[in-house]
Order: sequence, then C-alpha cells, then structure tokens
Amino acid sequence: MGAKWKAATAIILFGISVCAVFGFWKYQEVDKKEDRIWHHELAAGADPTLGSDTIPEDYMVDESFTSHLPLVIIDTGGEEIVNYKYYDKETDAMLYPEGVDVYTKIQISVIDNQNSVNRIGEQPAITSSGKIKVRGNHSALLPKHQYRIKLLDEEGEKSGQPLLGMEASDDWILNGTQTDRSYLRTYLAMNLMGEMQPYTPDLRYCEVIIKKGGTYRYDGLYMMMEPIERGTGRVELSRYSPGNAAVPYLLKRDRYDASALSIPSYLDNFPDKRQDWELEWDNDAVLSLVYPNKDKITGQSIQKISDEITELEKALYSDDWMEFIQYRQMIDMESFCDYFIINEYLTSYDAGLHSTYFYKDIGGKIKMGPVWDFDGALDNGSHTLTDYNYIVMKQRPWFECMIQDPVFVNKLCDRYKELRKGILSDENVKEKATEGLKFLGNAIERDSVRWGTEYEASSLDEVVEKSTGLLVQRECGNAQGEVQRIIDFAALHASYLDQHLYDIYVPWDGQKRRNSGLGILFIIAFFVSIILVQRAREGLR
Repeated sequence: MGAKWKAATAIILFGISVCAVFGFWKYQEVDKKEDRIWHHELAAGADPTLGSDTIPEDYMVDESFTSHLPLVIIDTGGEEIVNYKYYDKETDAMLYPEGVDVYTKIQISVIDNQNSVNRIGEQPAITSSGKIKVRGNHSALLPKHQYRIKLLDEEGEKSGQPLLGMEASDDWILNGTQTDRSYLRTYLAMNLMGEMQPYTPDLRYCEVIIKKGGTYRYDGLYMMMEPIERGTGRVELSRYSPGNAAVPYLLKRDRYDASALSIPSYLDNFPDKRQDWELEWDNDAVLSLVYPNKDKITGQSIQKISDEITELEKALYSDDWMEFIQYRQMIDMESFCDYFIINEYLTSYDAGLHSTYFYKDIGGKIKMGPVWDFDGALDNGSHTLTDYNYIVMKQRPWFECMIQDPVFVNKLCDRYKELRKGILSDENVKEKATEGLKFLGNAIERDSVRWGTEYEASSLDEVVEKSTGLLVQRECGNAQGEVQRIIDFAALHASYLDQHLYDIYVPWDGQKRRNSGLGILFIIAFFVSIILVQRAREGLR
C-alpha cells in the first residue's frame, strides 16, 4: 500500500510540476507582450531642452553639438550616399539598377550615455564598420531619406550589435518620418502593438550626423528601427533546413519587387474570387518570400509554402460552408484580430495590401504580422481625407471573408473591447502621444530647421469634405498641433468603432458566392463572343 501511495504521490507531484512549468511559460508569454519599453519611459530623466533649438544655415555642426537623444554618427569617408532607387512605371515598383552596388561603405558610431547627455566629441558606446543604402518605396524619392544599414566586421562579414539597447543584430533601419509632421505615428503604432503582440519591431529616437573628413553635417531626427526579419528578438522562427519536410517561413504582401522571390497562391489563378465582393484591391499586391533566403530555399520548399497559402485561400473563398470554416484550424486567430484592430484603429489602410507580413513556424499556425509602415496613418494620406466614420480593414484580402464568420467577428469585437479599456483607451493614447512629443523637445526644432523647406514642399493636399463641402486644411503647422490632431482623430474613429465594429459582420452566403462566380464567367464569355464575332466579320470582308 505504501508503494502504491508513493507512486500516486509521485504522479501527482509530476502533474503539478508540469502545470507549474506550463503556467510559468504562459506567464512569460503574456509578460513578453506587456514588457514593451517606450523610449520616452526608458530615458525618463532626459532633458528635452538640452542643446540648441536651431542649427547653422549650412547644417554643419562641431564636436560640441549636444542632444538628450542618442547620436548616430555615419562616416562615409567622404563619399556621398547615392539614391539609386527609381520608379518603374511598367511594374509600378521601386527598383535598383542591375549590376550596381547600391551600398556605400561606412563607419558608424553611436553615442548613447546613461545620463542622456550626448556630444559628438565623446567616446561612442558602439562603433562598427558597415554599409548603407537608401530604402523605401515612394519615400525613397523624398529629400530626407530612409536608410538600411548592415553592420560588418573588419573582414566584411555580418557583425551583430545591440544598438540603443535593442536586441543585437547586423541589420537596422533609419526612418526619418519625412511625411509625418507629428514625428509620432510610427512610434505610437509600433509601441502600442508591441504591448499587444510579441515580435513587433522595436525602435528608438536618435539624431543622425554625417561625418565627412573632419566636418559634421546634421541630418535630422530619426528613429533607429528593427527591420522585419527572422532572428533572436525579431520573428523567432525555427531555422530552415532544406532536408526537412516542414518549412518555417515569413512572407510579405506588397507591390511587385523584381529582386524578391514571388510565392504563387490560389488567388493568383482565381482573381474573380475577390471580385465577387466588388471591392477594390490593387492587383500589384503580390506575395514574396522574406525567410528563408531566396538563394537557399529549394523548389520543393517553395511549393510547400505555396500549397499551404493556397489551402488557406481555397477555404476562405470557398462556396461550401464546411470547407470555409476549415480556415479556423489554419490560422492563429488572435494575431489576425490584433492586426485588424491596430490598423483599423490607426486608420493605416496600406495594411492588408502593402507592407503586410505573416509567418508560420514548424508545427504552428499562420500568424498575421509583424505590423509595419504607419507614416500615412491617422489621416495622413497625401491626397485624400480619411473618413473616421468608416471601417476599411473589412475589405482587405482574407479579412473580407473572415467577417462572414461569427466566430471571428465575436472574437474580434471582444478583443477590441478589452483593448479599449487599457492599451487603446483614449486616455492612454493621449498620454503616450503627449509624453512622446514632450520627450523629443529641441530635437524637433533642429530637425525643422534642417528639413523645413522640404517639409513645406511635401505638405498634405487641402481636400474637400464630401459631407459638408468644406475645404479642409489638415496640416497644423507645428508638431504640437499635429499631435493634437492625431489624438483627436484617433478618439473620433475609436468612438465610431465602439458603436459599429460588430456591423462588419456579413452573414455567410454560399449561394451568393456561386452566383457571383457564374456572373463573372458570363461576363468573360460575353466579351469573348464579341471578339470571336468581330474576327469572323473581318474574315468575311
């Protein structure tokens, strides 16, 4: 009896241990989502009035230049950083010329003192060799460039460094936010989502200095950002092995990129499936591979990825209910809900079409994200006025089908209500935006002097509001006014979502899907018959 009791006790204790480990793991996962450090909180003791509120007319500064923000000093060895990117009308894509090394060799130094007092002449926290290029799509044509930086060792090999307290990597982005006069849209978006989901890229403000010989040119206020890629602290996927049947992957939906490896899917062959809903969708939005590397992946692995995406799309766009709901087993629905919510809340309507990422690990489900590209969010589109009384994400690929599933819509609405009580509450967003603006301080003034003329040239269009016929001037002329505008706009749109988010639900109708598909075929057949008749007539002449 004693032996049986001991055995039973051991089994119980083992079960408790397993539960404890599982509980701790889950706690870690939850904590990982909430343990987001905003830069203005990390450097809470910084003095934003530090340094001058202006710079010389020629933008040249000396070693006494001081900022409360980290300084990123890029030594090009006297070379200009050339923008090789150009717009190709035929493909509607930004391309690099073939056969040209678009990178410029650099030495990079980062001055980031614990007391938040940083001068050019001080000892840097990190130095590294590297190379830099202009990045971005249409933003590459703006005067204040975005950059991609690769850190290298003395032998020219990749060399990861933990820049500005972020996870070590050899790959970084400098985002100048030229089209965002609040300087906060991307900062708010990435940090809010970072509190909701892991693997959201981290970012820190900094001021960039270009060194040429013994001189220094002030280049403005930037954000050092983690790019979207596989890696520790980034998107943590299993390492790809060509010999394995299972393939971890990270994909991107965006404009066509001639340098990327496109991944074919179901909707490529059946575009009429989307036309059923009579919704706009840019036909240039294609899927491409981010990970594994296109030079290392096998044809068999590419087919595996394509088959998995095709399986999902066939289910989503099926006219059979039982096949349709199979999509639930293929995706991580929570990640899709969060992606929908953050982009709709911030009216970031490139999402779903461009700069749209999703990934899948071995043995896992397809997860939506990480998020990217918020410069145009919160009514910051160049030519159009964003309507806060409308929901756009319901029209995006895949989501347009999910809103016909009450399970997805209920989960989406419950998650939104939860977030509105905390992370996405009006009070929290207002507080974070106000504190973020205050944190930037004199750096905004210096940047405005450096790029003020270009900012005026790229200002938002005045547009007529359809409901009132009034001409709307959307730019406020200064960062403080612009920040108040995004606070107000976010609150207005959130108020509409509070009342109408559930209205996105569209009862599933398989017959409508079938009939719409037949309608498309009839239209195609009609035009084909006209062409054939015309050719027959020409033959009789």
